[in-house]
Amino acid sequence: MARRRTNGIEAGLLVVLIPIAFVVWIIGKVSDAGAWPVVLGIAIVLIVGTVLIKRIQTKKRIAYLLQKYGDEVIVQRIMQHSFWQGQTAPQLLDSIGNPLGVDKKVMASRNREVWKYNSRGRNRYALRITLDNGVVISWDQKN
Repeated sequence: MARRRTNGIEAGLLVVLIPIAFVVWIIGKVSDAGAWPVVLGIAIVLIVGTVLIKRIQTKKRIAYLLQKYGDEVIVQRIMQHSFWQGQTAPQLLDSIGNPLGVDKKVMASRNREVWKYNSRGRNRYALRITLDNGVVISWDQKN
């Protein structure tokens, strides 16, 4: 699975944050009330910056997934970190990420893999998803 680049997001964030930080700095210098405007300004910049980064990342991820799969329903399910019967291995990876472990069994007519997530101790996992020939067929989820 290819990793997404974030250089564009970081550059876009600088374009937004630098002017805001400058305004906050000016307010802090002009204010005679003390340092609270600077602290408040920094907090606002951090909150707004975080929200902007998250929105940009989400939009880019949705666009990437739409291009990859061409189905809005699948993209919505992936964005909700869901898994379902009939889901392909690449969709599962995009949805919930790489497994912590994989058990493989090659049979005459199929390849079976059990992907393990959420470690609960030595070889104990809260979620095991079974794939036959790269397609989800079942799972075992424990609380």
